[in-house]
Amino acid sequence: GISYVTQYSYDGANRLASITPPTGEVLTLGRNPAGHIDSVTSQNGTVTTTLAKNIVYDGAGQVTAQTLGNGVKQSASYDLSGHPAVFSVNRVDGDLNGDGIVNVADVALAERMALGLLQPTADQLMHGDVAPNAAPDGIIDAADVSRIRRKALGLESF
Repeated sequence: GISYVTQYSYDGANRLASITPPTGEVLTLGRNPAGHIDSVTSQNGTVTTTLAKNIVYDGAGQVTAQTLGNGVKQSASYDLSGHPAVFSVNRVDGDLNGDGIVNVADVALAERMALGLLQPTADQLMHGDVAPNAAPDGIIDAADVSRIRRKALGLESF
């Protein structure tokens, strides 16, 4: 039969340092001075991708904040029993697909929404209704598409 091997490597303090699944992709765990994982990267051939960085922990060792490789920042807080109580994600206005950046994919989604071909979710409406500038009007229309396009091109910041 076929066997698949996952390799694990450890640092000098006998802590997990990397994982290599059968695909050959190497997941590397960076650590802060306290020994907590503070970054995760993926090496696939010559391509290195940051999956998470700036990972912050509370006194109980639970993750309270991190920045994903796509720039999305997440934060969490816990109740007295240590259970997650609040989880939040920063979303950038104009970011309709939730990847943390405003680019051509968001422009395409906004165009489909403005044409009535796609119904925006409440979250998409909250981050895609960016016009008029001072008082959004509750819909994603051509004015919103224009502002999102300008932001994707680096011509406008909001």
